[in-house]
Amino acid sequence: MYRITAVSYLNTYPLIYGLKNFLPDENGLHFETAVPSEVARRLKNQETQIGLIPVAAFPGIPQGNIISKYCIGAEGAVRTVMLYSKKPLNEIKSIALDSDSRTSVMLARVLAKHYWKISPEWEKMKSNSLNQAEAMVLIGDKTFGAFPEHHFVYDLAESWKEFTGLPFVFAVWAANCPIPGDFKDQFDMAQSEGLKRIAESILRLPENVSMARAVDYLQCSISFDLDDAKKEAMALFLNYCDSLS
Repeated sequence: MYRITAVSYLNTYPLIYGLKNFLPDENGLHFETAVPSEVARRLKNQETQIGLIPVAAFPGIPQGNIISKYCIGAEGAVRTVMLYSKKPLNEIKSIALDSDSRTSVMLARVLAKHYWKISPEWEKMKSNSLNQAEAMVLIGDKTFGAFPEHHFVYDLAESWKEFTGLPFVFAVWAANCPIPGDFKDQFDMAQSEGLKRIAESILRLPENVSMARAVDYLQCSISFDLDDAKKEAMALFLNYCDSLS
């Protein structure tokens, strides 16, 4: 039996729906969800065997191996990994960071250093005082909210595309142990069935999000195929991450 831990955001719904409904019962799987950073922690600590983890966390997984041709990625603007600011980029002095995902934190730092050419102070996000932050990186379903005091809004995946000409990969399915090839095939086939049923997969809508908006987001903003361009982007991003340490 495999314990599978996935991210608990809207962008994972089709993949999780496929796995829960189309993987053969004899695999005896156990599913759970958590924020991205917690998924990575559980996989690193052997508390789960398969996880949909932030790309930036992948190098830290002992015996880590990518097991699926599906991912959470974007070809351009993703709409749910955002920098909100009260000032234009060149005037930002500090940025509060969403701790839910290491990838988004590292992407913001990479863009700041290599693309935007700014050197802000990096602060821990205070969830009860979002409107007080001069600038902040938010990810996931939280970005469907309204932040009227932050007049400058930057989509990090869109900025990455402008910077590199490449798509971006936020999360991949990784394992911390060998996974048989026949199970990988079943795993991907089940996800492909979920992707055929996007509207059906949305069992819970984020606050203030209509069904039409959710479907549009999943169909137009999220790119689920881990193709060669995304693999190239992953390698480049991880190299940039190394340059920050």
